[in-house]
Amino acid sequence: MKSPLLLATLAALVLGAAPLTAQAEEAAAPAAAAAPAAPAAAAPAASNTNRTVAFVDLQKALNNCTEGKEAKKRLEADFDRRQKELEKAKADLEVFAKDLESSAAMLTPERKQAKMTEYQDRYKALSEGFERHQRELARAEQTATADIMKRLVELSTRIAQEKGFGMVVEKSAVVFAAPGLELTEELIRRFDGGRTAPK
Repeated sequence: MKSPLLLATLAALVLGAAPLTAQAEEAAAPAAAAAPAAPAAAAPAASNTNRTVAFVDLQKALNNCTEGKEAKKRLEADFDRRQKELEKAKADLEVFAKDLESSAAMLTPERKQAKMTEYQDRYKALSEGFERHQRELARAEQTATADIMKRLVELSTRIAQEKGFGMVVEKSAVVFAAPGLELTEELIRRFDGGRTAPK
């Protein structure tokens, strides 16, 4: 049988241990809060995809690709033909004007007026012919190159995606670019390689 003194001693030890345990928990709490959290799993490195802008000179590509050169030759041939027709009409009108000037004194007022009216009509027709020629040339150029330009844009987009570029802009909009960002030469080479034949 345990003595009252031993029981009192055990009770004192048990009661004294409880506050010590509570104090230890309170002391441990701030330490746990201050301790750095375990490092999380490292995130994968950010990709360069969609972060770099490339550029391309579409007009240069159009002028230097095989299809573009062929279209340009056809347009130039048509332009030269129409231009010669207009130049001949202009030369004929100049001859008419000189004849009218040299013979004006011998013409009756009615005949002179008729000649002047004819000259004005021919001059107007010639001026309208030159203007119409310019409009038709611009329309023919747009028609001849629209499909080529469309496929150049599509191919430049694919090249940029293959290389991990996030955007492609026209060279005319570029103020400065580091080396290696222009796609023009590769665009011409691959376009001529037959990868973009019309559907």
